[in-house]
Order: sequence, then C-alpha cells, then structure tokens
Amino acid sequence: MDSGRADYRRDPPDPIRQGMKLLRTALVIALASTSTACLGLDSIKNLFSSPTGPDSNTGEVRSYIGTWNGSAVAPAAQSCSGLQWKITSQSGSQASGDFTATCSDGVTLAGTMTATHGDTTIPWAATGTASKGGVTCPFNLTGAGTFQGTSNIVVTYSGTSCNGPVSGTETIKR
Repeated sequence: MDSGRADYRRDPPDPIRQGMKLLRTALVIALASTSTACLGLDSIKNLFSSPTGPDSNTGEVRSYIGTWNGSAVAPAAQSCSGLQWKITSQSGSQASGDFTATCSDGVTLAGTMTATHGDTTIPWAATGTASKGGVTCPFNLTGAGTFQGTSNIVVTYSGTSCNGPVSGTETIKR
C-alpha cells in the first residue's frame, strides 16, 4: 500500500551518513581543542617541571611541605645517611622544619633545618642534638641541594657532631 508519502524511518543515504560522521569528528576535535585551551598547555608542562621555579600563572613557588627521606643504609666513616627533611613551614623562598639523620659510629642527629630555594640550588643548614648512647652534644650541618627531576634532591653537607667532622652526599625523595 503506497500512499505517496516518503518513508522517514529508513536510514539516510550514504552521503548524508558520511557527512554526519565528519561533523561528529569535527565536533569532538573542536571540544578537545577548547578544553586544552581552557586548561592551558603551561599547566600540563608545569606538572613535569622542577618545584624550584615559580608557577607561571601566580608567580608562587611550589610547596616543599612534606617529608623528604634519604636511604637508610649504613653510613660510611665520617658521614651520615637516612637524612630526613620534614618541612613544616614555607614562606616565600624560605622553608623550615625538622631534621634527622644517622651518622657513622651510631650517632643520631635530631634538630631543625632551614633552606632557601633558588633557581638551581637550595642552600640549607641544620642544628640540634647529636646522641650516642646516653651522651649528647650539639651538631651543626650546612650544605646545598640540587633538584633532580621533581621529587628528588641531591643533598651535599658538611659539619660537626659528637665524633668530629662529617660530610657527604645523599639523595632525598618526597
């Protein structure tokens, strides 16, 4: 029974279907481009940059707050290992917090540390109490850190503890 009306339930002809697919693809590409523009490529790039540089959008330096740990291996003579920076405060380029380490001959260090982060290096210092058995004495360390990637700092240090001078290099990680 043909009433002379077109049957709209049929699939559109192939050229129209192809045009709709092209239109859908163009729409997806346009939405993806708009989303990337809103997010900004700099935001994506900054995910992989060093925390020593300021955020390009706000000019603020990324946070160092948190615990940075070194390897807990037996320290060599006149050195320390297991360095830990527990950064609890940061204001501008200054960061500070608790410091611990284990030095040769069973001397443990516990105190406070401060650091100033710059473009390429992080000068730092730690002071506190060195302990061995029941004996305590003051310790003093100074050094510099250099970022390796976004979550590793190669720390060099030198100073004194109960057993005399100590120095070395260790990588701490967050």
